[in-house]
Amino acid sequence: MAAPDVFSVSQIADLLKKNLETLFPWVWVRGEVSGVRKTVLGHTYFTLKDAQAQLSCAWFRNRILAQRASYTYGKVDPVTGEVRSLQRLPTVTPEILAQGGEFCCLGKISFYPQRGSCQMIVEQITRSGIGFLTQAFEALRQKLDQKGYFARERKRLLPDNPRRVALVTSEQGAAIKDFLKIARNRGLGSEIRLFPSLVQGNEAAQSLALAIQQACAQGWAEVVVVIRGGGSIEDLWCFNEEIVADAIFHATIPVLAGIGHEIDVTLADMTADVRAATPTHAAELLWKPRDHFRRDIALLTERMGQSMERMLGTLSTHLLHETRALRDRSPMAKLRMLNDRLAMAASTLHAAIQKHLERLDRGFEQLWLRFSASMSETELQQKITHIDLLQRTLIQCILKMQQGQSQALVALQTRLMAAMPLERLLKELATLSMLEERLVQRETLLLDQWEQQCTQLTTRLLQAMRRFLEDRMACLAKEGALLQSANPLALLGRGYAIVEQSDGSVVQSIADLSQGTPLVVRLRDGWVHVLVVSTHA
Repeated sequence: MAAPDVFSVSQIADLLKKNLETLFPWVWVRGEVSGVRKTVLGHTYFTLKDAQAQLSCAWFRNRILAQRASYTYGKVDPVTGEVRSLQRLPTVTPEILAQGGEFCCLGKISFYPQRGSCQMIVEQITRSGIGFLTQAFEALRQKLDQKGYFARERKRLLPDNPRRVALVTSEQGAAIKDFLKIARNRGLGSEIRLFPSLVQGNEAAQSLALAIQQACAQGWAEVVVVIRGGGSIEDLWCFNEEIVADAIFHATIPVLAGIGHEIDVTLADMTADVRAATPTHAAELLWKPRDHFRRDIALLTERMGQSMERMLGTLSTHLLHETRALRDRSPMAKLRMLNDRLAMAASTLHAAIQKHLERLDRGFEQLWLRFSASMSETELQQKITHIDLLQRTLIQCILKMQQGQSQALVALQTRLMAAMPLERLLKELATLSMLEERLVQRETLLLDQWEQQCTQLTTRLLQAMRRFLEDRMACLAKEGALLQSANPLALLGRGYAIVEQSDGSVVQSIADLSQGTPLVVRLRDGWVHVLVVSTHA
Protein backbone atom coordinates (compact mmCIF):
# COMPACT_ATOMS: atom_id res chain seq x y z
CA MET A 1 0.00 0.00 0.00
CA ALA A 2 1.47 3.30 -1.11
CA ALA A 3 2.09 5.95 1.50
CA PRO A 4 -0.21 9.02 1.27
CA ASP A 5 1.16 12.27 -0.03
CA VAL A 6 2.21 14.64 2.81
CA PHE A 7 2.15 18.35 2.01
CA SER A 8 3.95 21.05 3.86
CA VAL A 9 2.09 24.13 5.03
CA SER A 10 3.76 26.23 2.36
CA GLN A 11 2.69 23.81 -0.37
CA ILE A 12 -0.94 23.88 0.78
CA ALA A 13 -0.82 27.68 0.99
CA ASP A 14 0.58 27.94 -2.57
CA LEU A 15 -2.14 25.60 -3.91
CA LEU A 16 -4.87 27.61 -2.15
CA LYS A 17 -3.48 30.89 -3.47
CA LYS A 18 -3.25 29.62 -7.10
CA ASN A 19 -6.69 27.99 -7.10
CA LEU A 20 -8.47 30.94 -5.42
CA GLU A 21 -6.89 33.58 -7.59
CA THR A 22 -7.50 31.43 -10.71
CA LEU A 23 -11.12 30.70 -9.77
CA PHE A 24 -11.95 34.33 -8.79
CA PRO A 25 -9.81 36.68 -10.90
CA TRP A 26 -12.69 39.22 -10.91
CA VAL A 27 -15.85 38.98 -8.92
CA TRP A 28 -18.70 41.20 -7.70
CA VAL A 29 -19.54 40.72 -4.02
CA ARG A 30 -22.47 42.37 -2.26
CA GLY A 31 -22.74 42.80 1.48
CA GLU A 32 -22.91 45.20 4.36
CA VAL A 33 -19.79 47.24 5.15
CA SER A 34 -18.51 47.53 8.72
CA GLY A 35 -15.25 48.03 10.58
CA VAL A 36 -13.90 50.62 8.14
CA ARG A 37 -10.29 51.57 8.97
CA LYS A 38 -8.13 54.04 7.06
CA THR A 39 -4.33 53.97 7.36
CA VAL A 40 -1.87 56.86 7.20
CA LEU A 41 -0.79 55.72 3.72
CA GLY A 42 -4.32 56.23 2.38
CA HIS A 43 -5.33 52.53 2.20
CA THR A 44 -8.78 51.53 3.49
CA TYR A 45 -9.57 48.18 5.12
CA PHE A 46 -13.09 46.98 5.93
CA THR A 47 -15.29 43.91 6.32
CA LEU A 48 -18.06 42.85 3.95
CA LYS A 49 -20.77 40.82 5.74
CA ASP A 50 -24.14 39.20 5.46
CA ALA A 51 -26.18 37.17 7.92
CA GLN A 52 -23.97 34.03 7.76
CA ALA A 53 -20.43 35.07 6.80
CA GLN A 54 -17.91 37.88 6.48
CA LEU A 55 -15.06 38.71 4.09
CA SER A 56 -12.04 40.95 4.75
CA CYS A 57 -11.42 43.57 2.07
CA ALA A 58 -8.56 45.91 1.17
CA TRP A 59 -9.06 49.04 -0.94
CA PHE A 60 -5.66 50.48 -1.81
CA ARG A 61 -4.94 54.16 -2.26
CA ASN A 62 -4.24 54.05 -6.01
CA ARG A 63 -7.59 52.33 -6.71
CA ILE A 64 -9.40 54.90 -4.53
CA LEU A 65 -7.86 57.76 -6.51
CA ALA A 66 -8.68 56.02 -9.77
CA GLN A 67 -12.35 55.63 -8.83
CA ARG A 68 -12.59 59.29 -7.76
CA ALA A 69 -11.21 60.40 -11.15
CA SER A 70 -13.57 58.16 -13.11
CA TYR A 71 -16.95 59.35 -14.43
CA THR A 72 -18.19 55.80 -15.00
CA TYR A 73 -17.55 52.37 -13.56
CA GLY A 74 -14.00 52.77 -14.91
CA LYS A 75 -14.98 53.34 -18.60
CA VAL A 76 -13.84 49.80 -19.44
CA ASP A 77 -15.38 46.93 -17.49
CA PRO A 78 -12.40 44.96 -16.11
CA VAL A 79 -14.41 41.71 -16.37
CA THR A 80 -15.78 41.90 -19.95
CA GLY A 81 -13.67 44.68 -21.47
CA GLU A 82 -16.89 46.39 -22.57
CA VAL A 83 -16.83 50.19 -22.86
CA ARG A 84 -19.68 51.67 -20.80
CA SER A 85 -21.51 54.95 -21.45
CA LEU A 86 -19.81 58.04 -20.20
CA GLN A 87 -22.58 58.77 -17.64
CA ARG A 88 -21.24 60.13 -14.38
CA LEU A 89 -22.26 57.96 -11.40
CA PRO A 90 -22.08 58.82 -7.68
CA THR A 91 -18.58 58.24 -6.44
CA VAL A 92 -18.08 56.10 -3.32
CA THR A 93 -15.35 57.41 -1.02
CA PRO A 94 -13.89 55.96 2.19
CA GLU A 95 -15.87 58.61 4.09
CA ILE A 96 -19.15 57.40 2.55
CA LEU A 97 -18.07 53.82 3.12
CA ALA A 98 -17.57 54.51 6.82
CA GLN A 99 -21.21 55.55 7.16
CA GLY A 100 -22.24 51.92 6.71
CA GLY A 101 -24.83 50.33 4.48
CA GLU A 102 -24.83 47.77 1.72
CA PHE A 103 -22.35 48.05 -1.19
CA CYS A 104 -21.24 46.05 -4.24
CA CYS A 105 -17.48 45.54 -4.47
CA LEU A 106 -15.54 44.52 -7.60
CA GLY A 107 -12.20 42.86 -7.11
CA LYS A 108 -10.22 39.65 -6.91
CA ILE A 109 -9.78 37.10 -4.13
CA SER A 110 -6.29 36.70 -2.79
CA PHE A 111 -4.78 34.34 -0.25
CA TYR A 112 -1.96 35.51 2.09
CA PRO A 113 0.19 32.53 3.11
CA GLN A 114 1.95 34.49 5.86
CA ARG A 115 -1.35 35.06 7.69
CA GLY A 116 -3.24 32.06 6.36
CA SER A 117 -6.23 34.25 5.48
CA CYS A 118 -8.25 35.23 2.43
CA GLN A 119 -8.79 38.84 1.42
CA MET A 120 -10.58 40.63 -1.38
CA ILE A 121 -8.51 43.22 -3.24
CA VAL A 122 -11.15 45.82 -4.17
CA GLU A 123 -10.98 47.69 -7.45
CA GLN A 124 -14.30 49.52 -7.47
CA ILE A 125 -17.26 50.02 -5.11
CA THR A 126 -20.86 51.00 -5.82
CA ARG A 127 -23.86 51.44 -3.56
CA SER A 128 -26.33 48.59 -3.23
CA GLY A 129 -29.01 49.94 -0.90
CA ILE A 130 -29.38 49.69 2.84
CA GLY A 131 -27.79 46.69 4.53
CA PHE A 132 -29.76 43.96 6.24
CA LEU A 133 -28.56 44.96 9.72
CA THR A 134 -29.54 48.56 9.07
CA GLN A 135 -32.94 47.42 7.83
CA ALA A 136 -33.45 45.26 10.89
CA PHE A 137 -32.38 48.10 13.17
CA GLU A 138 -34.79 50.55 11.53
CA ALA A 139 -37.71 48.11 11.61
CA LEU A 140 -37.23 47.34 15.32
CA ARG A 141 -36.68 51.01 16.12
CA GLN A 142 -40.03 51.93 14.57
CA LYS A 143 -41.74 49.09 16.45
CA LEU A 144 -40.33 50.12 19.82
CA ASP A 145 -41.04 53.78 19.13
CA GLN A 146 -44.71 52.97 18.54
CA LYS A 147 -44.78 51.11 21.87
CA GLY A 148 -43.46 54.21 23.68
CA TYR A 149 -40.02 52.84 24.58
CA PHE A 150 -38.31 56.11 23.59
CA ALA A 151 -40.92 58.52 25.04
CA ARG A 152 -39.27 61.41 26.85
CA GLU A 153 -41.95 61.60 29.55
CA ARG A 154 -41.09 58.10 30.84
CA LYS A 155 -37.41 58.90 31.27
CA ARG A 156 -36.28 59.03 34.91
CA LEU A 157 -33.58 61.20 36.43
CA LEU A 158 -30.39 59.66 37.73
CA PRO A 159 -29.87 59.74 41.52
CA ASP A 160 -27.46 62.38 42.78
CA ASN A 161 -24.17 60.81 43.90
CA PRO A 162 -25.53 57.21 44.10
CA ARG A 163 -24.10 55.02 46.88
CA ARG A 164 -25.19 51.65 45.39
CA VAL A 165 -24.65 50.98 41.66
CA ALA A 166 -25.44 47.79 39.72
CA LEU A 167 -22.96 47.41 36.83
CA VAL A 168 -23.94 45.17 33.90
CA THR A 169 -21.00 44.39 31.61
CA SER A 170 -18.31 41.82 30.85
CA GLU A 171 -15.82 40.95 33.57
CA GLN A 172 -12.90 40.96 31.12
CA GLY A 173 -13.62 44.04 28.99
CA ALA A 174 -11.75 47.32 29.02
CA ALA A 175 -15.01 49.18 29.70
CA ILE A 176 -15.20 48.04 33.33
CA LYS A 177 -11.62 49.20 33.96
CA ASP A 178 -12.34 52.65 32.55
CA PHE A 179 -15.56 52.90 34.55
CA LEU A 180 -13.98 51.87 37.86
CA LYS A 181 -11.01 54.18 37.31
CA ILE A 182 -13.31 57.19 37.06
CA ALA A 183 -15.48 55.95 39.97
CA ARG A 184 -12.47 55.83 42.32
CA ASN A 185 -11.62 59.48 41.75
CA ARG A 186 -15.11 61.05 41.89
CA GLY A 187 -18.06 61.26 44.26
CA LEU A 188 -18.09 60.57 48.00
CA GLY A 189 -17.60 56.83 47.79
CA SER A 190 -20.02 54.18 46.59
CA GLU A 191 -20.49 50.41 46.41
CA ILE A 192 -20.48 48.94 42.90
CA ARG A 193 -21.91 45.45 42.47
CA LEU A 194 -21.06 43.67 39.18
CA PHE A 195 -23.68 41.64 37.36
CA PRO A 196 -21.50 39.88 34.74
CA SER A 197 -22.92 39.41 31.27
CA LEU A 198 -21.87 38.58 27.75
CA VAL A 199 -21.61 41.68 25.56
CA GLN A 200 -21.02 40.06 22.17
CA GLY A 201 -22.27 36.97 20.39
CA ASN A 202 -25.49 35.04 19.84
CA GLU A 203 -26.19 34.51 23.55
CA ALA A 204 -25.25 38.04 24.63
CA ALA A 205 -28.75 39.54 24.34
CA GLN A 206 -30.30 36.90 26.63
CA SER A 207 -27.42 37.30 29.10
CA LEU A 208 -27.78 41.10 29.17
CA ALA A 209 -31.55 40.96 29.74
CA LEU A 210 -31.15 38.44 32.57
CA ALA A 211 -28.45 40.55 34.30
CA ILE A 212 -30.62 43.69 34.16
CA GLN A 213 -33.60 41.79 35.58
CA GLN A 214 -31.50 40.36 38.42
CA ALA A 215 -30.14 43.81 39.31
CA CYS A 216 -33.69 45.19 39.55
CA ALA A 217 -35.08 42.16 41.40
CA GLN A 218 -32.57 42.44 44.25
CA GLY A 219 -33.89 45.90 45.16
CA TRP A 220 -30.44 46.92 46.35
CA ALA A 221 -29.14 49.32 43.72
CA GLU A 222 -30.15 52.91 43.11
CA VAL A 223 -29.27 52.78 39.41
CA VAL A 224 -28.36 50.17 36.77
CA VAL A 225 -25.43 50.97 34.46
CA VAL A 226 -25.02 49.02 31.19
CA ILE A 227 -21.66 49.61 29.47
CA ARG A 228 -19.49 48.16 26.70
CA GLY A 229 -16.43 49.34 24.78
CA GLY A 230 -16.44 50.26 21.09
CA GLY A 231 -16.86 47.88 18.20
CA SER A 232 -18.45 47.33 14.83
CA ILE A 233 -22.21 47.22 14.32
CA GLU A 234 -22.05 43.42 14.39
CA ASP A 235 -20.14 43.47 17.70
CA LEU A 236 -22.74 45.78 19.25
CA TRP A 237 -25.76 44.07 17.70
CA CYS A 238 -26.80 42.33 20.93
CA PHE A 239 -27.69 45.79 22.31
CA ASN A 240 -30.13 46.19 19.40
CA GLU A 241 -32.12 43.08 20.35
CA GLU A 242 -35.73 43.53 21.48
CA ILE A 243 -35.22 41.41 24.60
CA VAL A 244 -32.60 43.87 25.91
CA ALA A 245 -34.83 46.88 25.17
CA ASP A 246 -37.71 45.12 27.00
CA ALA A 247 -35.54 44.52 30.08
CA ILE A 248 -34.48 48.17 30.19
CA PHE A 249 -38.03 49.43 29.57
CA HIS A 250 -39.47 47.35 32.45
CA ALA A 251 -36.62 48.13 34.88
CA THR A 252 -37.88 49.37 38.25
CA ILE A 253 -34.93 51.72 38.79
CA PRO A 254 -33.24 54.22 36.44
CA VAL A 255 -30.98 52.73 33.75
CA LEU A 256 -27.86 54.48 32.41
CA ALA A 257 -26.40 53.13 29.13
CA GLY A 258 -22.88 53.85 27.93
CA ILE A 259 -22.28 51.61 24.91
CA GLY A 260 -19.49 51.91 22.36
CA HIS A 261 -18.06 55.22 21.22
CA GLU A 262 -19.85 58.53 20.96
CA ILE A 263 -21.00 57.86 17.38
CA ASP A 264 -22.44 54.42 18.27
CA VAL A 265 -26.16 54.55 19.05
CA THR A 266 -28.05 51.36 19.90
CA LEU A 267 -31.66 50.65 20.80
CA ALA A 268 -30.52 50.03 24.37
CA ASP A 269 -29.14 53.62 24.45
CA MET A 270 -32.42 54.97 23.11
CA THR A 271 -34.53 53.00 25.61
CA ALA A 272 -32.41 53.80 28.67
CA ASP A 273 -33.39 56.69 30.94
CA VAL A 274 -30.05 58.41 30.26
CA ARG A 275 -27.47 57.75 27.50
CA ALA A 276 -23.75 58.29 28.00
CA ALA A 277 -21.37 58.68 25.07
CA THR A 278 -18.83 56.19 26.46
CA PRO A 279 -18.36 54.04 29.61
CA THR A 280 -16.09 56.76 31.00
CA HIS A 281 -18.76 59.37 30.36
CA ALA A 282 -21.27 57.14 32.20
CA ALA A 283 -19.16 57.28 35.38
CA GLU A 284 -18.79 61.05 35.00
CA LEU A 285 -22.58 61.44 34.80
CA LEU A 286 -23.07 59.47 38.05
CA TRP A 287 -20.50 61.16 40.27
CA LYS A 288 -19.40 64.78 40.47
CA PRO A 289 -15.74 65.76 41.03
CA ARG A 290 -14.72 65.82 44.67
CA ASP A 291 -13.70 69.47 44.41
CA HIS A 292 -17.40 70.20 43.86
CA PHE A 293 -18.26 68.68 47.26
CA ARG A 294 -15.38 70.52 48.93
CA ARG A 295 -16.76 73.80 47.59
CA ASP A 296 -20.26 72.87 48.81
CA ILE A 297 -18.95 72.06 52.31
CA ALA A 298 -17.07 75.37 52.48
CA LEU A 299 -20.15 77.27 51.28
CA LEU A 300 -22.45 75.49 53.76
CA THR A 301 -19.99 76.12 56.60
CA GLU A 302 -19.88 79.81 55.73
CA ARG A 303 -23.68 80.00 55.53
CA MET A 304 -24.02 78.17 58.85
CA GLY A 305 -21.65 80.63 60.52
CA GLN A 306 -23.58 83.57 59.09
CA SER A 307 -26.90 82.08 60.22
CA MET A 308 -25.55 81.51 63.73
CA GLU A 309 -24.26 85.09 63.91
CA ARG A 310 -27.65 86.44 62.77
CA MET A 311 -29.53 84.20 65.21
CA LEU A 312 -27.24 85.09 68.13
CA GLY A 313 -27.55 88.78 67.27
CA THR A 314 -31.36 88.53 67.22
CA LEU A 315 -31.46 86.61 70.50
CA SER A 316 -29.01 89.04 72.13
CA THR A 317 -31.15 92.01 71.06
CA HIS A 318 -34.28 90.30 72.35
CA LEU A 319 -32.58 89.49 75.66
CA LEU A 320 -31.40 93.09 76.00
CA HIS A 321 -34.93 94.40 75.41
CA GLU A 322 -36.41 91.94 77.91
CA THR A 323 -33.76 92.84 80.48
CA ARG A 324 -34.48 96.54 80.06
CA ALA A 325 -38.23 95.96 80.30
CA LEU A 326 -37.77 93.83 83.43
CA ARG A 327 -35.54 96.45 84.98
CA ASP A 328 -37.93 99.31 84.15
CA ARG A 329 -41.01 97.49 85.51
CA SER A 330 -39.50 96.05 88.69
CA PRO A 331 -40.53 97.37 92.20
CA MET A 332 -36.95 98.41 92.83
CA ALA A 333 -37.08 100.63 89.71
CA LYS A 334 -40.31 102.19 90.97
CA LEU A 335 -38.74 102.68 94.41
CA ARG A 336 -35.69 104.31 92.82
CA MET A 337 -37.98 106.59 90.82
CA LEU A 338 -39.85 107.64 93.98
CA ASN A 339 -36.54 108.20 95.78
CA ASP A 340 -35.38 110.36 92.89
CA ARG A 341 -38.61 112.39 93.05
CA LEU A 342 -38.26 112.74 96.82
CA ALA A 343 -34.65 113.88 96.51
CA MET A 344 -35.65 116.39 93.85
CA ALA A 345 -38.50 117.72 96.00
CA ALA A 346 -36.19 117.96 99.03
CA SER A 347 -33.64 119.82 96.96
CA THR A 348 -36.30 122.23 95.71
CA LEU A 349 -37.64 122.80 99.24
CA HIS A 350 -34.15 123.39 100.60
CA ALA A 351 -33.46 125.93 97.84
CA ALA A 352 -36.76 127.70 98.52
CA ILE A 353 -36.09 127.87 102.28
CA GLN A 354 -32.59 129.14 101.66
CA LYS A 355 -33.89 131.83 99.34
CA HIS A 356 -36.60 132.82 101.82
CA LEU A 357 -34.05 133.09 104.62
CA GLU A 358 -31.82 135.21 102.41
CA ARG A 359 -34.74 137.57 101.74
CA LEU A 360 -35.47 137.75 105.46
CA ASP A 361 -31.82 138.53 106.20
CA ARG A 362 -31.76 141.30 103.65
CA GLY A 363 -35.01 142.76 104.97
CA PHE A 364 -33.81 142.56 108.56
CA GLU A 365 -30.53 144.24 107.60
CA GLN A 366 -32.34 147.08 105.83
CA LEU A 367 -34.76 147.44 108.72
CA TRP A 368 -31.87 147.57 111.16
CA LEU A 369 -30.08 150.21 109.14
CA ARG A 370 -33.20 152.36 108.95
CA PHE A 371 -33.89 151.78 112.63
CA SER A 372 -30.33 152.66 113.72
CA ALA A 373 -30.27 155.75 111.50
CA SER A 374 -33.41 157.17 113.09
CA MET A 375 -32.21 156.84 116.72
CA SER A 376 -29.30 158.00 118.88
CA GLU A 377 -26.96 155.60 120.55
CA THR A 378 -28.66 156.01 123.94
CA GLU A 379 -32.06 155.38 122.48
CA LEU A 380 -30.74 152.48 120.54
CA GLN A 381 -29.28 150.96 123.68
CA GLN A 382 -32.55 151.35 125.45
CA LYS A 383 -34.40 149.70 122.56
CA ILE A 384 -31.95 146.81 122.60
CA THR A 385 -32.43 146.37 126.35
CA HIS A 386 -36.19 146.47 125.81
CA ILE A 387 -35.93 143.94 123.03
CA ASP A 388 -33.90 141.57 125.23
CA LEU A 389 -36.56 141.89 127.89
CA LEU A 390 -39.25 141.15 125.36
CA GLN A 391 -37.24 138.19 124.07
CA ARG A 392 -36.95 136.69 127.56
CA THR A 393 -40.64 137.27 128.10
CA LEU A 394 -41.40 135.62 124.76
CA ILE A 395 -39.28 132.60 125.66
CA GLN A 396 -41.07 132.24 128.98
CA CYS A 397 -44.41 132.46 127.20
CA ILE A 398 -43.31 129.84 124.67
CA LEU A 399 -42.21 127.52 127.49
CA LYS A 400 -45.52 127.98 129.26
CA MET A 401 -47.31 127.35 125.97
CA GLN A 402 -45.30 124.19 125.39
CA GLN A 403 -46.08 122.99 128.87
CA GLY A 404 -49.71 123.73 128.26
CA GLN A 405 -49.66 121.89 124.96
CA SER A 406 -47.87 118.94 126.58
CA GLN A 407 -50.47 118.84 129.29
CA ALA A 408 -53.21 119.07 126.66
CA LEU A 409 -51.52 116.29 124.67
CA VAL A 410 -51.35 114.09 127.77
CA ALA A 411 -54.96 114.86 128.51
CA LEU A 412 -55.89 114.08 124.90
CA GLN A 413 -53.91 110.82 125.10
CA THR A 414 -55.67 109.97 128.35
CA ARG A 415 -59.02 110.68 126.76
CA LEU A 416 -58.02 108.63 123.67
CA MET A 417 -56.93 105.73 125.85
CA ALA A 418 -60.16 106.02 127.69
CA ALA A 419 -62.17 106.14 124.46
CA MET A 420 -60.24 103.30 122.71
CA PRO A 421 -59.11 100.25 124.66
CA LEU A 422 -55.48 99.26 124.53
CA GLU A 423 -56.28 95.94 122.89
CA ARG A 424 -58.08 97.66 120.02
CA LEU A 425 -55.24 100.10 119.61
CA LEU A 426 -52.71 97.29 119.50
CA LYS A 427 -54.95 95.44 117.06
CA GLU A 428 -55.08 98.43 114.75
CA LEU A 429 -51.29 98.77 114.99
CA ALA A 430 -50.91 95.04 114.20
CA THR A 431 -53.25 95.43 111.24
CA LEU A 432 -51.16 98.30 109.95
CA SER A 433 -47.98 96.26 110.42
CA MET A 434 -49.56 93.31 108.63
CA LEU A 435 -50.63 95.49 105.71
CA GLU A 436 -47.13 96.93 105.54
CA GLU A 437 -45.62 93.41 105.62
CA ARG A 438 -47.99 92.23 102.87
CA LEU A 439 -47.02 95.19 100.76
CA VAL A 440 -43.34 94.34 101.21
CA GLN A 441 -44.02 90.64 100.45
CA ARG A 442 -45.96 91.53 97.31
CA GLU A 443 -43.17 93.75 96.08
CA THR A 444 -40.63 91.00 96.87
CA LEU A 445 -42.79 88.38 95.10
CA LEU A 446 -43.09 90.53 91.99
CA LEU A 447 -39.34 91.07 92.00
CA ASP A 448 -38.72 87.29 92.36
CA GLN A 449 -41.12 86.53 89.49
CA TRP A 450 -39.36 88.95 87.18
CA GLU A 451 -35.98 87.51 88.12
CA GLN A 452 -37.28 83.93 87.60
CA GLN A 453 -38.66 84.79 84.14
CA CYS A 454 -35.35 86.39 83.20
CA THR A 455 -33.50 83.25 84.41
CA GLN A 456 -35.84 80.97 82.41
CA LEU A 457 -35.42 83.03 79.25
CA THR A 458 -31.64 82.92 79.65
CA THR A 459 -31.70 79.12 80.21
CA ARG A 460 -33.91 78.53 77.15
CA LEU A 461 -31.67 80.71 75.01
CA LEU A 462 -28.54 78.80 76.12
CA GLN A 463 -30.26 75.43 75.51
CA ALA A 464 -31.39 76.49 72.01
CA MET A 465 -27.90 77.72 71.18
CA ARG A 466 -26.36 74.48 72.52
CA ARG A 467 -28.76 72.28 70.48
CA PHE A 468 -28.14 74.34 67.34
CA LEU A 469 -24.35 74.10 67.78
CA GLU A 470 -24.53 70.34 68.51
CA ASP A 471 -26.62 69.71 65.36
CA ARG A 472 -24.26 71.74 63.20
CA MET A 473 -21.17 70.09 64.71
CA ALA A 474 -22.67 66.61 64.15
CA CYS A 475 -23.45 67.47 60.51
CA LEU A 476 -19.95 68.87 60.03
CA ALA A 477 -18.41 65.77 61.66
CA LYS A 478 -20.43 63.50 59.37
CA GLU A 479 -19.37 65.39 56.24
CA GLY A 480 -15.77 65.39 57.50
CA ALA A 481 -15.90 61.61 58.03
CA LEU A 482 -17.22 61.09 54.49
CA LEU A 483 -14.52 63.36 53.11
CA GLN A 484 -11.85 61.51 55.11
CA SER A 485 -13.12 58.13 53.87
CA ALA A 486 -12.73 59.40 50.31
CA ASN A 487 -9.25 60.84 50.94
CA PRO A 488 -6.79 59.12 48.60
CA LEU A 489 -3.96 59.69 51.14
CA ALA A 490 -5.74 57.33 53.58
CA LEU A 491 -4.74 54.44 51.32
CA LEU A 492 -1.09 55.08 52.19
CA GLY A 493 -1.68 53.61 55.64
CA ARG A 494 -2.63 50.25 54.09
CA GLY A 495 0.58 49.77 52.16
CA TYR A 496 -0.18 51.72 49.00
CA ALA A 497 2.03 54.42 47.53
CA ILE A 498 1.66 57.46 45.25
CA VAL A 499 4.27 57.90 42.50
CA GLU A 500 4.89 61.49 41.38
CA GLN A 501 7.20 63.10 38.85
CA SER A 502 9.59 65.89 39.76
CA ASP A 503 6.98 68.53 38.86
CA GLY A 504 4.46 67.05 41.31
CA SER A 505 2.16 65.38 38.73
CA VAL A 506 0.95 61.87 39.56
CA VAL A 507 2.23 59.06 37.30
CA GLN A 508 -0.73 57.23 35.73
CA SER A 509 0.91 55.17 32.96
CA ILE A 510 4.33 53.77 32.07
CA ALA A 511 3.93 55.57 28.77
CA ASP A 512 4.75 58.80 30.65
CA LEU A 513 8.12 57.39 31.83
CA SER A 514 11.47 56.65 30.30
CA GLN A 515 14.75 55.24 31.56
CA GLY A 516 16.48 57.56 34.01
CA THR A 517 13.36 59.58 34.86
CA PRO A 518 13.56 60.80 38.51
CA LEU A 519 10.47 59.94 40.57
CA VAL A 520 9.22 60.64 44.08
CA VAL A 521 7.42 57.77 45.84
CA ARG A 522 5.12 58.96 48.60
CA LEU A 523 4.64 56.46 51.46
CA ARG A 524 2.74 56.64 54.73
CA ASP A 525 5.60 58.14 56.72
CA GLY A 526 7.68 59.98 54.10
CA TRP A 527 9.01 60.21 50.53
CA VAL A 528 11.54 58.14 48.57
CA HIS A 529 13.44 59.54 45.54
CA VAL A 530 14.10 56.89 42.84
CA LEU A 531 15.20 56.63 39.18
CA VAL A 532 13.46 54.56 36.50
CA VAL A 533 15.71 51.69 35.41
CA SER A 534 13.24 50.04 33.02
CA THR A 535 9.50 49.75 32.33
CA HIS A 536 7.46 46.65 31.59
CA ALA A 537 3.89 46.51 30.31
